Amino acid sequence: MKKILLSLLIISSIINASSQSLRSGYLKFTHVSGFTFSFTADIYSNDSSVSFIVVTLGDGTNDTIENNGLPQIGSICYSEFSFGNHTYPGEGTYLISVSAHYLMDGIANIPSSSQQSLYIEDTLRVLDPAFFGYDNSPVILIPLTDTATTQQPYVFNPNAYDPDGDSLAFFLVPYLANDYFTPPATNSITIDGFTGELVWNMPEAEGNYALAILIREYRLGALIGTEYVPLMITVVNLTSTNSISDEANLSIFPNPATDFLTFDLTNFPNEKFSITIYNSSGRQVMNESNLHSSQLKIPVAQLGADGLYFYSLNYDEKKFFTGKFLVQR
Repeated sequence: MKKILLSLLIISSIINASSQSLRSGYLKFTHVSGFTFSFTADIYSNDSSVSFIVVTLGDGTNDTIENNGLPQIGSICYSEFSFGNHTYPGEGTYLISVSAHYLMDGIANIPSSSQQSLYIEDTLRVLDPAFFGYDNSPVILIPLTDTATTQQPYVFNPNAYDPDGDSLAFFLVPYLANDYFTPPATNSITIDGFTGELVWNMPEAEGNYALAILIREYRLGALIGTEYVPLMITVVNLTSTNSISDEANLSIFPNPATDFLTFDLTNFPNEKFSITIYNSSGRQVMNESNLHSSQLKIPVAQLGADGLYFYSLNYDEKKFFTGKFLVQR
């Protein structure tokens, strides 16, 4: 096997320096033929002001790629940036990266976040093709921005899979930003190295928090590539001062629920509602908005397994009920 070359990078910047809305993202690459690969960057932000980015390709070259203009996911803008093929000179280790200006303001565990960049990277190792073949990066199926609740365990899994069938290993790593610190937890923040399941047990305070996962690919016992994946988790406080503790005006039945759970909203005529339901692990299992019916009837089968669930029912865009119910079939 030829000696593996290492190409270091100088981080390039994203244009549109006025944008201070970036939340998370990741890079992925696809083998085309020979030493030729194509690249895509997925970026999540609070607005769509980023029009193009500059990617450092790890062999001394850069490329500018434009926003494909894909639509929003809920209130978050999802943008995909892709560009044509790039051919590498031969075997080697190539660090592909994007440094995007700027992160959103007010990230709780990154001081002065709006003055810092969103950094994402992949490592592509082109080993002896006759023995190792060529690599395609892991694909992530879950959006890299999510919501958790205070004092409830939170679970996140990127649902990453490898199109080549390579073995994947997952690690929690420091977020690549100045003065970053690990989000506070009542107990711990851990990740399962085999499944990629991240457990935050438990968020202590509301706010936007940054975390990062490193995915390593192994083939025939050799490290074939890495993927650095930053996340943004918004923690909401279900015991907010706007929460209504007296639920005399809200009827929920039956509890425990067997087939259906009904929210009786007849005491709130002409109001617009939204509801979010979480399971006992803190994972969101339902989110509905712009509701006007006097009764909301939910089939409990769509929520998941039997057990304890928590809800946040917002009305009039100002206040909300919170509570819990049991599913027992």
